[in-house]
Amino acid sequence: MKRSLVPVVVFTMLLSAGLLIPALFNERPASAYEWDKEEDGTFTVCDFVQGQQDVTAMTEHGSFLYVGTLDWDNGGEVWRYDGSTWRRVAAEGFGDPRNDAVTSLAVFGTNLYAGTHNRINGCEIWRFDDTEWTQVASSGLGDGFNYDVSSLAVFDGRLYAGLENNSTGCEVWRTQNGVDWNQVSADGFGDDHNVNSPSMAVYQTRLYVGTHNKRDGCEVWRSSDGTTWNKANTDGFGDTGNESVSSMAVFGGLLYCGTWNGTDGCEMWGYNGTIWNQVNTNGFGTAYNMDASSLAVYNSRLYAGTYQSFGCGVWRYESGTMWTEVNTNGFGDPDNVDATSMIPYGLYLYVGARGWDSGCRVYRTEGIGGPPFTDWAQVNVTGFTGATWYMAEGATEGGFETWILVQNPGMETADVAFDYFTEVGSMGGDDLAAGADSRISVNPSDRAQTFDVSTKVTSDRSVVSERALYFNNRQCATGSIGVTDPAPTWYLAEGATAGGFETWILVLNPGYETAKVAVTYYTDTGVVFGPELYIPPETRLSVNAAADAQTFDVSTKVTSDKPVVAERALYYNNRQCATGSIGVTDPSDTWYLAEGATTGGFETWILVQNPGDETANVTLMYMTKEGEVMGPNLSIDPKSRMSVNVADAVQTFDVSTKVTSDKPVVAERAVYYNNRQCATGSIGVTDPSDTWYLAEGATTGGFETWILVQNPGLETAQVDLTYMTDTGEVAGPSINLGPLARISLNVADTVQTFDVSTKVTSDKPVVAERAVYYNNRQCATGSIGFTAD
Repeated sequence: MKRSLVPVVVFTMLLSAGLLIPALFNERPASAYEWDKEEDGTFTVCDFVQGQQDVTAMTEHGSFLYVGTLDWDNGGEVWRYDGSTWRRVAAEGFGDPRNDAVTSLAVFGTNLYAGTHNRINGCEIWRFDDTEWTQVASSGLGDGFNYDVSSLAVFDGRLYAGLENNSTGCEVWRTQNGVDWNQVSADGFGDDHNVNSPSMAVYQTRLYVGTHNKRDGCEVWRSSDGTTWNKANTDGFGDTGNESVSSMAVFGGLLYCGTWNGTDGCEMWGYNGTIWNQVNTNGFGTAYNMDASSLAVYNSRLYAGTYQSFGCGVWRYESGTMWTEVNTNGFGDPDNVDATSMIPYGLYLYVGARGWDSGCRVYRTEGIGGPPFTDWAQVNVTGFTGATWYMAEGATEGGFETWILVQNPGMETADVAFDYFTEVGSMGGDDLAAGADSRISVNPSDRAQTFDVSTKVTSDRSVVSERALYFNNRQCATGSIGVTDPAPTWYLAEGATAGGFETWILVLNPGYETAKVAVTYYTDTGVVFGPELYIPPETRLSVNAAADAQTFDVSTKVTSDKPVVAERALYYNNRQCATGSIGVTDPSDTWYLAEGATTGGFETWILVQNPGDETANVTLMYMTKEGEVMGPNLSIDPKSRMSVNVADAVQTFDVSTKVTSDKPVVAERAVYYNNRQCATGSIGVTDPSDTWYLAEGATTGGFETWILVQNPGLETAQVDLTYMTDTGEVAGPSINLGPLARISLNVADTVQTFDVSTKVTSDKPVVAERAVYYNNRQCATGSIGFTAD
């Protein structure tokens, strides 16, 4: 019912104790991940897919199916399913991403219990009373080397937990009241090579525990009282290649154990309390089926889920040694490499599948009734992708106001949580519901009054979030979409610190460890080194670029030893106007900037940063209502910045820009209006898309909102706009946008509201931005949209 072995994030290349199943990584294409070597000689797996990558546990509680997941970056989660709708009930490692997986689930009494994998501080156990979670065990139950609660089982009125310990050997703990825990086994059952206890089952009148032992082969231990243990099998069932008892289930009066065997293929063993018999051919006929990862009894038959690099298998037991495969090549997707967990729920058999490249999936039998169950339907969103957004910029005192805008483009209500990070730490915000196809606005000043506030938005649905900041009774403003992931490196192309300009770099450390951050400026005359900062956990700091660089042309690079989030704010003429934007994590040879105007009091600048070590040869091309206009060719020195005035080439209200370069660069856009009474600015995007989401917008109370759409392609695009308001969805216009052209659309032509988000869809790839003006364009904000591509 659960995945027996969860791979650890960090491991030694020798794998001396055999904790990690090698094929989990060795069989994965090398291009799908990267290795970072740490100072202690270990390696860290990096750059996995966004979202949850593995279904690591399943159980039924009350009328719901509960699923535990793994996410190396953000922490494992618990999701609940009622047969039609999923709800996230525990997010991001119970608030600590170091709990990277929820590896075991069990019902004890009236509560649900969840065990975690935490290689930094030791595993944890949490209890859920259908309303809230309470931590009932922490820090590896007193030993930080107890990394994982690999298994949970109820026996004789007590809850038992099997722990992984790669140092002194696995342990078994139990509790009678759900809070007080006692160790009831010797470390490793007397052998420190028994490093894990990945499976448990109650058979007849005994509790059985299966181990992982790379040296001698797996072992099965049993106890009739929970404290006195006896070994019930020969090591490895006579084959040291059987390194782990990955799964256990009771069926037809026998105890069944599934093994990991990376040489000959997994094995299935049946036990009557006295004698063991192998009940399959090795690997179900192929050595590529290396692990019998999960077992479940459904419709009076035994089912086994396997790990195979060409796509996981589900096998049904008939009799003797006869098994029938009842799915095909990972449910039709070879990225589903492991059927890690399995459980009957309602009328169906559910299987959780690991997907390293695309995210985990849950499948269930399509038909109702008897076998063969060869038809399967996916019932979750791949990777259980809710959403997490970070907005580094924000201020709520000294004349500043900040708004967080959340767009829910989905068909179901999203449960959205807000957390604020200040210069002195974090504080929780409200939990709100964002209705289907709607938009909500949140003011952080209700919780935090400070000059330095960042925001984290988490949701159980895929939502989009932006941030708007106003100053001095909305005399000026900045706005930007958020980012979905912290990173160790950020580039910010725009900046000026002379002639009435001020530039601030805003850095958020949302993690649990202090981040060492270095700020470097690239100017029109070369590199200027900025400050080195130590940013405490869950803290935001602001850096004034003028303290180190005084110039009209300054870009910034932010590097950190821990993942952070960086934005840039630029003010002009005593903060009469301002622009702001997120940074980007990677330079590119192509950038698209949808917004721009060069007549009627507008001026537009394209800012290009070359962070590389070689001169970049850059070409600008403009797209207008009338079509393409060629811009200048530039040579940008290494580690420098250049500014281009679009009006030198084109005079129009509607102009977009395409930047191409023979070396990776970073490009932003700044638009000023009415002698720089207001301004908008934004980073560009590197690829067009057929779908864009723009969370911010208002069309009443002195606001106007424009959607700017750029078609960089060679064919006419059919573009449709849909608006999501505080009262629901409203259909917008449909337009034909010619090739290499740009159009501006006034949202007020369709809706009048303070809360409107936009969805842009097109039959050809396009680029979309949003501009909001206030009080006769006294101030403005602008931002790129978000695409899931």
